[in-house]
Amino acid sequence: MEIITVHNENEVTFVECKPPEKLISSEQDAVDLIGLCGYHQTNNLLMYTNNVDKSFFDLKSTLAGAVLQKYMNYYMRVALVLPSNIEHNKRFSEMALETNKGNHFRLFKTREEAVEWLTHG
Repeated sequence: MEIITVHNENEVTFVECKPPEKLISSEQDAVDLIGLCGYHQTNNLLMYTNNVDKSFFDLKSTLAGAVLQKYMNYYMRVALVLPSNIEHNKRFSEMALETNKGNHFRLFKTREEAVEWLTHG
């Protein structure tokens, strides 16, 4: 079964992770996704909340920090679709506000918003 789909919109290629697949539960998983993006000659990645382990949303676990640092080191642009009905703690919300100011990792409520940023951002 395919775990990703490769899209090309507005002459921008991005890799989209399939929503039901849990792909990131460790720092190495992030590195593997970076390699997969490289194979498809893109640095743009679209993910969904169920692609990442629940510990990603708990900053005490350090998973989010390690993963985001990898994405920054490899100049990735990662959009994570995080619907407003998904609960996460206050510290994660604060981190999200900060990361949304940058150009490497952003959170979006819908797939459409995420694709817009990846392809026009």
